[in-house]
Amino acid sequence: MTCANIIDEARVTHVQVPPRRHRFPHEEKIRKNPNTAEQESTFHAEQENNQIRAQEAELAHSFSTSHEDNIHLPRKKLRRIPERPDRRSGQGPPPVNPEVPLGTDLDLYNASLAELRDVHPQLFADLPTDGFMPKFKNPCWGSSSSLRSQPMQCLPYAYILGLPKCGSSDLWERLNKHPKVMRADRKEVRFFTRGEFASHAPEDGFLPPSLSLREFTKHHTRAARMIASQTDESMQNAIIIDGGPHTLWWSVQEPDGSWPLDHARAKQMPIPLLLHALQPQARFLVTLAEPVRRMHSDYYFLNANGVARGTDGKSPEDFDIIATEQIASIRRCFKERSVKDGLSSDDYNVGSKLSLYAEQSCAYDRYHFGRPGSGRLCIGLYHAFLSRWFQVSRDATNVLM
Repeated sequence: MTCANIIDEARVTHVQVPPRRHRFPHEEKIRKNPNTAEQESTFHAEQENNQIRAQEAELAHSFSTSHEDNIHLPRKKLRRIPERPDRRSGQGPPPVNPEVPLGTDLDLYNASLAELRDVHPQLFADLPTDGFMPKFKNPCWGSSSSLRSQPMQCLPYAYILGLPKCGSSDLWERLNKHPKVMRADRKEVRFFTRGEFASHAPEDGFLPPSLSLREFTKHHTRAARMIASQTDESMQNAIIIDGGPHTLWWSVQEPDGSWPLDHARAKQMPIPLLLHALQPQARFLVTLAEPVRRMHSDYYFLNANGVARGTDGKSPEDFDIIATEQIASIRRCFKERSVKDGLSSDDYNVGSKLSLYAEQSCAYDRYHFGRPGSGRLCIGLYHAFLSRWFQVSRDATNVLM
């Protein structure tokens, strides 16, 4: 059974994905041939000794020359290697404003197709009017010939919807080893989930009306060429898989916690509705992990404005304080939203009286419960997000645990 056929089954499946430890090249060589382990150790020791001898000789020569000629040699300038900029960084969300109410129901709005087209006109205008090319299994359009002025463009056939710190990277790497999976130029394009560390939203939103679908398909240019070049009929079933880990839980809420009272005037429509409208036949994969362990890993992985480069400012005690505060706040959110949904305050009980509306509106509140560096408690509310996606495309979603 091929990878594409597994995805095509479109059923909720529980699969144990074994962890994989990264091996460095010299470890891989020794693992394949254990007899070379001693040779490798000797080689590295000799190499280190040679470097030490060379440094000692250079120092001795420099010292003798400077004293004999009474010349002070300038210190050798070291080449500074510039730090690689991290695209996953920013100013971070603003401090929590106590005036901002808990919960948001913007992502629960069931927009019509006309409303989706009105908010994101260019995305729909870029879709092919005559549908995708029937020759290929992957959704592609344009010309498969390199001589044409409009090269073939492709959207992903399947999306790994998430979640962060749940093994999505490992799953994406394993799937891309399949001969019928064409690799995108990066795992996380994040076309629909922008502004993770932004302090404010652009004036036209993160997905402005003028945004072209080309900004998404350009990351699949090489994969599209490989699909177009396939002459074997069986290889024309090759597919592209998007590996973004945030699509399942991402909210269209503004970084400052605001959202319009008139949902139809939002700068961005709910992602499940938008993606389904663009690709009704898309397939989805979801990876889950034990919620507490996921939150603990997320806490150490991020700071408020980007990926953490160490454990400075992090500790088990700090995690316990943050987690306790987050749990108390989200319970308060559950209660307030349940009452708004018509439940009596006296009858409210987290264990038995929590409405789906209350659960989802609190889970999608990134401003309060999805702040980077806090562990992002809301991501662990799997039922809230899966329920929302199942309302749109239940038969196209596979769940891996």
